[in-house]
Amino acid sequence: KQNISKTNEEQILKIKSELANLQKEVGEEEIPNTEFLKSDLIKRTQKIELIECQIQDFSKIISALEVKKQTSEELKEKISKIDQCPICLQEVKDEHKMFISSREDEGIFNIQKQVTDSNIKKEELEKELELLKQGLEKVRKKESELSLIKVKLVHIDEKTKNLNRLRKENEILEENVLEINKKIKEVNSQIETLKDGEEKYNLIKKERDELNQKERSIEIQQAELIR
Repeated sequence: KQNISKTNEEQILKIKSELANLQKEVGEEEIPNTEFLKSDLIKRTQKIELIECQIQDFSKIISALEVKKQTSEELKEKISKIDQCPICLQEVKDEHKMFISSREDEGIFNIQKQVTDSNIKKEELEKELELLKQGLEKVRKKESELSLIKVKLVHIDEKTKNLNRLRKENEILEENVLEINKKIKEVNSQIETLKDGEEKYNLIKKERDELNQKERSIEIQQAELIR
């Protein structure tokens, strides 16, 4: 019976230790609502998708500007090499060539400025995207940790309730054993005084044997409670 009580106490101490460790993991604050984290995950994911679309848009703009820049450079080179207009067959004067070259240079300068600005904005978005992805991963990890802690707390709560029930039942069984032991002592006392009366002796001995059987039955129940 002492081993049964000791086992119960060891299990209770183990649960208290588990609860203390969980409290350290969670901290002093209450466990945040995982529904809030799920909502945060959705918002972060949507933000990431939006920025990815913006990055793709800038990539398309930069590609289009590069094509436009290349077209202007090709036109400059082509104009510099012709001496006669292929359509009207008139002479292409240097002044005209310089005008077209100057115009295209200005266009190329503006295009390059747009390319530079677009690349800067694209790089800023890529940095923001990286930070958002890191934050998303942290939130996912936190949600997973909190879900695990909630499951552990539920299990520990159930185990604690079960142990409290076992201790209560064990106390009742202990009381029954004490009561039976008391009766056994009374019966043994009667047996000592009634040895000469064989018939009464046998009846009282039978009662004692039955009480001993009940005591063994209770001890078996106690052993089963802690399995």
